[in-house]
Amino acid sequence: MVNIEELSAKELYELAKRKEQEEARLAQMQQQLTELKGKREQMIQRHEEELAYTDQKIDELTRQRKAMVESHQKALAALDQELKTAQTQCDDKKSTAKKLEAQASQSSREKTSQPVLEKEELPPPVDNGPNNGAGAKEKGKPKSEEEELDLMMEHIIKMMKGRSYISEGLMREKLSVADFKSTDLRKLLDTLVRQKRLVLRSGGNYVLGKNAKKR
Repeated sequence: MVNIEELSAKELYELAKRKEQEEARLAQMQQQLTELKGKREQMIQRHEEELAYTDQKIDELTRQRKAMVESHQKALAALDQELKTAQTQCDDKKSTAKKLEAQASQSSREKTSQPVLEKEELPPPVDNGPNNGAGAKEKGKPKSEEEELDLMMEHIIKMMKGRSYISEGLMREKLSVADFKSTDLRKLLDTLVRQKRLVLRSGGNYVLGKNAKKR
């Protein structure tokens, strides 16, 4: 250890000068250390601010993404419901169309199977003379063909009660029971058809004509 009292003035001056230099270097180092600490704090603060800004942006983008996903799901659900409704309506229309087509087909088959076409009027019979003795038991022998036709129509109208048509075979059978001769029935029926008192439809069925009850 240096004894200051033994040092000369020159040595004391140099020692003081070195001490001053050391203190200056120490102060400089202290200042540098302070500046470095300040830079560090600024760096940390800037980093935290940038992180906070980035986190805020991430939160905003996350909310936007969530809103976009929810909006898309709602729109998709609405479209799916609309599509389902349209599909149901389409299926219902197809089903209805098939039912109507089936009903129309069934109706067409029923109409085809029923006698609906009116047969053309037959030409007048060649023999226009008096009748050959046909008549009814309850009213006696008619005096003319017209009276015989009227009497025959009375029987036919009674037969047709509760019926929409009657076959020729059944009509002949019932008229024969009423004492009309079968040999004259064809001529008399043709005359009634010509007078539009009877209508002959396809299948050999008769219906009442528009002049059935003219007398």
